[in-house]
Amino acid sequence: MQKLRLLSATLGLLAVASCPAEPADDIKPPAGYRHWFHVNTMIIDKGSPLFADLGGMHNVYVNSVGEAALKKGGPYPDKTIFATDLHEFTVSDGAYVEGARKG
Repeated sequence: MQKLRLLSATLGLLAVASCPAEPADDIKPPAGYRHWFHVNTMIIDKGSPLFADLGGMHNVYVNSVGEAALKKGGPYPDKTIFATDLHEFTVSDGAYVEGARKG
């Protein structure tokens, strides 16, 4: 059930994004976000209608402020931050491999 909730939350975040991701050069991610709780990874490949705007490997993280609420199912306290790190990807020997930051 929790995996379904996490997937639903990730899909909801993607649905809200109706414009292409910002170029990687314009992004200043929060310091240390890769050490936050890893919520989910989703890969949007060429088979998806979202590929043109959002294609890639999406790694989603939440800061420590929001981690407990995520695990309980919300509500999220003030200062909760979700970070989605979008990368190119390749497939090598059947495994998806993260590439350069895309957005």
